[in-house]
Amino acid sequence: CTRRDNVGALEGRQPARDDVRVNSVLIVDDENGVRDLMARWLESGGYAVTTAASAEEALGQFEAAPPAVALCDIRMPGHDGIWLAERIRQQYPETAVIMATGVHDVGPAVSTLRQGVIDYLTKPFGRDRLREAVTRGLEWHESAWDARCWRESLEQEMAIRRARLSNAIAAVEVNSEEALDSMIAMLTLADRDAYAHGHRVAALA
Repeated sequence: CTRRDNVGALEGRQPARDDVRVNSVLIVDDENGVRDLMARWLESGGYAVTTAASAEEALGQFEAAPPAVALCDIRMPGHDGIWLAERIRQQYPETAVIMATGVHDVGPAVSTLRQGVIDYLTKPFGRDRLREAVTRGLEWHESAWDARCWRESLEQEMAIRRARLSNAIAAVEVNSEEALDSMIAMLTLADRDAYAHGHRVAALA
C-alpha cells in the first residue's frame, strides 16, 4: 500500500499500490476527436492520461497498469461502457469509474451510479466539468486505497496475534481445563475470535 508512480505487470492478482499511478486517468471512447480532446484537457492539468477506443482495449490496459480513474463512454461498438464499468468494479474495485453520456443515455447512466459509478458527464461538457469529475474520482480512489490498506493491515495484525497465541499455548503445559480457559481468557480479553481459535488449537495439541 505504498504510493509510487511505478507501474508493473499484473499476474492474475489484485493490483498493488505500486501498480497504480496516483493521478492516472484512462479515457475510453470510440470517437477519436472526443477522446483526443479530453486527453489534451486533462494532460494540460497535469494528469497522466492513456486512451482506449473500445472496452476490450481498455481491459487490456488494465491488465498492464490499472488507472486511478476510468472515464467510459456509454455507447461504443461491441461491449458498451456499462459492460466495461461492471468489469472494472468487479476486477479493479479501487479504480474510480466515471461515465460519459449523451442526453438520451441519462437514464442508463443514473442506473449505473447505483452500481459503483461515482459520476457521469452529459455530452457536450466542458474542460472544467471534466476536471471536476476527475478530481472527485481521484479523491474516491484515494479513499478506496486507504480502506483497503486498513483492512489488510488489520488482517495481518490479527494473523500475527493468533500465531503468537498458538505458539504460547503450545509451549505451556496446563494441568486442567479450568487453568487452560483462564490462560486463554487473559491473553484474548479484547479478541473473541482469537479466544475461539486458541481453544481449537488447544484441542488439537
